[in-house]
Amino acid sequence: MAALAPSSANVSLWGADASYTRGPWDVRAEYLSVTRDAIATSFAGSNGVEILPDLKLEAWYAQVAYSLSDITSHPVLQKVEPVVRYGEYKVNGLDELAEEAAE
Repeated sequence: MAALAPSSANVSLWGADASYTRGPWDVRAEYLSVTRDAIATSFAGSNGVEILPDLKLEAWYAQVAYSLSDITSHPVLQKVEPVVRYGEYKVNGLDELAEEAAE
């Protein structure tokens, strides 16, 4: 049986984003997807070469904002923009990253 040697892996990353602004309203959304093949790697402090499994990451968010500049003449409030944002981050393939994403 041959010993493992560090290897390279194929990585695919793509994303899309959209935004729409009309008057005081601003709507935005973004999606990102990453896949990486399994890879044999070694690093400082390791005892040889280890296999990192296939990895899949997905992240997205959507947000809505409203500028108060059109509804008040108060100089400070004119610069206020309340924002509501929601997003998710999912990891499959590496338990340490999945646990961190779940927090």
